[in-house]
Amino acid sequence: MIKGSIKKAIIIGGSIFCFLALLNPAIGAVATADTGLNSHGSVVRVGIYENPPKIYTDEQGVVSGLYADIINYIAWSEGWTVEFVTGTWDEGLSRLENGEIDIMTDVAYSKAREERFDFNNETVLVSWAAVYAAENVEIESILDLSGKDIAILKSGIHYTGEYGLKNLLDSFEIDATYIDVKYYKDVFNLLENGQADVGVVSRVFGAYNLKNYPNVRPTTVIFNPVELKFAFTKGSIKNTYLIKRIDYRLHELKTDPESIYYEFLNEILGEPVTIFEIIPEWVKQVVIIIGVLAITSLIAAVILRRQVRRKTHELSELNKKLLADISRRKKIEAQLKKRTAQLERFAALAVGREERMVELKKTIKELRKDRKKNK
Repeated sequence: MIKGSIKKAIIIGGSIFCFLALLNPAIGAVATADTGLNSHGSVVRVGIYENPPKIYTDEQGVVSGLYADIINYIAWSEGWTVEFVTGTWDEGLSRLENGEIDIMTDVAYSKAREERFDFNNETVLVSWAAVYAAENVEIESILDLSGKDIAILKSGIHYTGEYGLKNLLDSFEIDATYIDVKYYKDVFNLLENGQADVGVVSRVFGAYNLKNYPNVRPTTVIFNPVELKFAFTKGSIKNTYLIKRIDYRLHELKTDPESIYYEFLNEILGEPVTIFEIIPEWVKQVVIIIGVLAITSLIAAVILRRQVRRKTHELSELNKKLLADISRRKKIEAQLKKRTAQLERFAALAVGREERMVELKKTIKELRKDRKKNK
């Protein structure tokens, strides 16, 4: 895969070391004693799966790719004996969880996965999901995935992750049919044969393998940026040492523009890559956009909070006025009731007095008549 004297030296040196260790166990014991792994066994078991060009087995049965180059370099530098354990992606994670292997290559970090595994600190690559389409299938945005048959590794971070495809489509209420696969190459095979409308793979796999599939087309839809690292069995007593040495050697590779790390990136991306290009420009732009949106949201929140406070104050004042008006109206109403009662009593007295006056006049008139008769 990678051509160059550095890689050849690593492979030759590692092979000589392994050969001598097999002939004389004492040599291996001395080497492993220096690494701090002697009490746990001299062999570091590393899980791999088929995901070219990052990690895969070539036609001669040799484990190759970026992760293989990094592990071989570290093993050669530290005096490790590496045993690669091949399997599917799911098998690799299962073996790691059960302690059957020490390290799993090419694992995207997430908070959910951190509950199952330990991770090293130094990022190997920044990657993201890329959507590819079968011939004659037009995909211009995430909305165009509605009703489509989508080939995807359902156990992978680009499906199950917080910002994976399932959550992404659910948030837009987009219905689609998912076709589960074991390897990214299965995604491209389904697209090539017209058995799926669209497929999701990592950006590196897509960029490297697209040339082999004439009926598969790239789209502009990308999502779910992730950090690719090494994963370790959760809580293993080997982890402190392994993580420390891997971080140290990986940082060493990433700060050397002539290292096998950049030799790989130059070959895969087809152009020279500098140290500052490890993080893609679009990721930087996304971070800037997110920052601008965050600041805008903060300003909007402050303005909204002030508006709410002002409206609340206005409503409070209006409420006070209404309460005062209601109190005033109640007092007036009470006064009116009192006056009405007084008028009713006065009217009653007045009517009674009129009736008595009429009776009195009638009595006087009768007395006058009686007086005249008596005369």
